[in-house]
Amino acid sequence: MPDEPPQSSSQSTSPVGQLPAHDYGAETLRNYRYQSAYAVVLLVAAAAKKKNYMAVWCEQEDDILAQIAENSFDSYQVKTRKPELGEWRLTTDAFVSAIKVFLRLDAQYPDCFQHFNFVSNAECLDSDAEDKTHLCPKRLAVGAKTRSSVAELSAIETKGVQVLLAEIKTDPATTPEALFKVLQRLGFVKTPERESFIAELAQNHLRELEWCRLPQPR
Repeated sequence: MPDEPPQSSSQSTSPVGQLPAHDYGAETLRNYRYQSAYAVVLLVAAAAKKKNYMAVWCEQEDDILAQIAENSFDSYQVKTRKPELGEWRLTTDAFVSAIKVFLRLDAQYPDCFQHFNFVSNAECLDSDAEDKTHLCPKRLAVGAKTRSSVAELSAIETKGVQVLLAEIKTDPATTPEALFKVLQRLGFVKTPERESFIAELAQNHLRELEWCRLPQPR
């Protein structure tokens, strides 16, 4: 019989002898923890009377729904992003996916949503370059807030709407007017990195509650 090939000294002889090249389960759990931690941030803000929320719902119709009244809500999409992937653009898949959720909610539950919020540890693109300005999410949202109709958008903003509509190709019924109404209520929340979010929660949020306060920060 032929000799067995020699094993490399770097190769483990046990399936649990080394870490996997990519642990998808751990990454998914970390993302869920991040999302849950932000829900706690909203609960603390409500308890501290900084937000007028009566309840916070997770994994209902959205990542997080913050209830203001019986039929009044704020919607939150929580997206984490690795730094090496760069900034959010109007054409980034996960951002487009979030906008699709907001559009669906606004159509399915008319007049129920006060604000739509995009929460992330990554920044949005902010560029004056001719080939990038129309891809800046915050600039488009700010432009929509200062206009009363989609017809009043600037040429750059109109181009951004058209690009975003082209990305929302799974729902061809989406109109510029429907997208404009979502953009008018779209806000952005910058959060800490995934690795430091629990520390941020403990140091800067839970201490807002009287029964969680320490004599001095530590």
